[in-house]
Order: sequence, then structure tokens, then C-alpha cells
Amino acid sequence: MQRQLLDHQDRLADRANSVRAVLWVEREPTEARWLALCNRVGITLAWPAREDDVFG
Repeated sequence: MQRQLLDHQDRLADRANSVRAVLWVEREPTEARWLALCNRVGITLAWPAREDDVFG
């Protein structure tokens, strides 16, 4: 799944001024390291109740 997200992000970057990859999961991760990991590779990790962080 993450590979597909990175592929889409890369392909869209050639056609758009700004691309934001968001990995939407069903609940908050139990390990905070997932936020840092996604952030390092340019992916926003989000779950219900974080809509304002993503779309605001």
C-alpha cells in the first residue's frame, strides 16, 4: 500500500505544482514512530478526528 502511495505521489508531482500524500488509517497508531516515519518520507499520516490537520 505505501509503495503505491509513493508511486502516485511521484507521478502526480510531474503534473502538479503541489502534491500532498496522505495515508488515512482507521485509528491512531499505537506507536508514535509511525508519525515520524511517514513524515520522513513525505507522507501525512492521518485518522478520524485529524481532519482539520489534513484538510484545514
